Amino acid sequence: MILGVSHIVLGSTNLERDRLLFESWGWQLRFEQRDIATFEGKRHFMCTPSDDLSLVFLLPPQGTPVELIHYANELPPEHPAPLQIVLPAGNLASETKTMLPEVCELSIDGLTSPLWFSASAPQPSLIIHRVTDLETACRFWEKGLGFRRSKQPSPIAGAVLLEFPSLMPQWRASLLLVPTEGPPARPLLDGPGFRVLSMVSTQFEKDRARMFDEGGAIASTGTMELKIDGKDLLLDLVQGPDGIMVEIFQTLR
Repeated sequence: MILGVSHIVLGSTNLERDRLLFESWGWQLRFEQRDIATFEGKRHFMCTPSDDLSLVFLLPPQGTPVELIHYANELPPEHPAPLQIVLPAGNLASETKTMLPEVCELSIDGLTSPLWFSASAPQPSLIIHRVTDLETACRFWEKGLGFRRSKQPSPIAGAVLLEFPSLMPQWRASLLLVPTEGPPARPLLDGPGFRVLSMVSTQFEKDRARMFDEGGAIASTGTMELKIDGKDLLLDLVQGPDGIMVEIFQTLR
């Protein structure tokens, strides 16, 4: 059973700088872990030869946490990311509007993605996935992962609003599938921007199989056994449509 959305991952070129930036907006450090060896199954989804990575896990004032991830080699800037998230505003100010009402965009020197934010950030968090085939994307998120159609109207005409109704408030999230023209984003784990969404599972093998059998998942890194933040995990990174990588993990007792 998939319990909900754990966090979203943002590629970073400088963990310390980016952590301090988020902390200045009231985010809190949950944990950090350095020099994790790169799992060989990830190589197909990488654009650098990085042998290791480090990460910082940050808790927001409200909504979905962000994991900053830094691979050893420099990230190329030319790969557009498939995801975006509306963050609580903090002390940000911008006049650049986005496709969403009352949501602004701010580019910050050093960050690998512009940030979208709102003074009244949606609850639960709103994550945006740009897709080229709406039917395929709906199948992946609904049949494969358990999202459901929201009863709320979509804020964008032609887009589909989904939600994950977790029993745990911190794992709830809304997902807006926005039709986009042009080539799909490349599925990368070490690219810039928001590229990975992490989901919590209690039946790892069963949930992983459903992503392929019912959701149409394309490929994956293969199962990893890792110790993250002192916890033993089973984890796989699964490729879905339009460049999305979904991390599914189970904590081992």
